[in-house]
Amino acid sequence: MASTDAGPRVVVVGSLNPVKVNAAKVAFELVFGVGCGLVFKGVAAASNVSEQPMGNEETLRGARGRILSARALEPAASFYVGMEGGCLDGADSIMAGIAWMVVHDQSGNEGKAQACSFDLPQEVAALVRSGVELGDATDQIFKLHNTKQKGGCIGCLTDNRVTRQAYYEQPMQFALIPFHNKSLYPQGQPAAQSDQ
Repeated sequence: MASTDAGPRVVVVGSLNPVKVNAAKVAFELVFGVGCGLVFKGVAAASNVSEQPMGNEETLRGARGRILSARALEPAASFYVGMEGGCLDGADSIMAGIAWMVVHDQSGNEGKAQACSFDLPQEVAALVRSGVELGDATDQIFKLHNTKQKGGCIGCLTDNRVTRQAYYEQPMQFALIPFHNKSLYPQGQPAAQSDQ
């Protein structure tokens, strides 16, 4: 996947958050190689969902929404990446942190993967239920600033053994499976039409 005479292939990430841009870069380079000739660019892409997505459906829709917005801003990119963190309220009254990663190529083929979930502390969950975004709730409880562009809630809970970037890197690699294994996915994975 080297650059062409027309210039390097561009991966547009639907966010200006350095955590998301760097997670995409690490994942693509792990899958395709450090010298793969890709250039990574973050854009201010709208998710078109709530500021704090709740549940798997809305969180996945937010990741796809970021891709649609990014494509409108940068129509000539080779790949588009949408990452969306959300929360899931379980039947047992435990709230979990979740995230979805989605990748589209220029043809609209899709790869997607979900990050593993983790239980949120009750104090954080109570703030989220009251309408506070998870990053802001994390800042309040841990008395920090702008954790969503640093280690995130998962970083606070693991003493940064797992940062928000690291949390996103592995599922981003899973979302790239159809693009790395084209012989096994010869038609690609068409993007969900209902979300476009």
